[in-house]
Amino acid sequence: MGILSRLFGWGRKKDTGANDAQSRVEEFVSLIGIYNQASIVVHIGITDLKMVPEFAAYKRAMRIPTIGGKLGLAEKSQIKKMMVADYQMDESFFKEIDASVRRSCKNIRDVQAYFFAYGNFTNDLLTFLYTQYQWKLQGSMLIKRLLRSTVASSVEKLMTKTTWKDHSTTVSANKIKNTAITMKFSNQWMTELVYQILVQSKKSRK
Repeated sequence: MGILSRLFGWGRKKDTGANDAQSRVEEFVSLIGIYNQASIVVHIGITDLKMVPEFAAYKRAMRIPTIGGKLGLAEKSQIKKMMVADYQMDESFFKEIDASVRRSCKNIRDVQAYFFAYGNFTNDLLTFLYTQYQWKLQGSMLIKRLLRSTVASSVEKLMTKTTWKDHSTTVSANKIKNTAITMKFSNQWMTELVYQILVQSKKSRK
């Protein structure tokens, strides 16, 4: 179990099975969320930490000093290094988050709307892919290379297929596709997000 789980108490009721898997996924997703908030803090120049509560909790828990009077820089750097080391993440993943923030957050009034849109987008993406490709994804879980290629092909279909089996599925797919384009998230970024979440959900069950 990771450092954030120990600091914030995730998964302490039971350290095995489904709760441990949930804790691993929760930690991974939270790190990305904190990086996202740190990127916004740097870009917008937020000083009121009530607007970024997860970022504030992380900063306090990890006792990270502010670099050169610029809030968020040290936190971004530490999270990126941690995730590159622990999850073998590519730096391009974090560059896309930064680009998304720059495109979507022109001023402080845009921040809450961005958080809402980002949360809905990632939730919709995971739900859609798992609903449409559940058996393919489950069948490729045991081999990481196969799982990654399965996720990549599923994302590719989502972004290129124009008509699905029913109207509601087509509407959901188009919504995710349009949001990805608006928020500047590539197929590669979405593939990495979904792949890592699936890997973390299965690690404790090996």
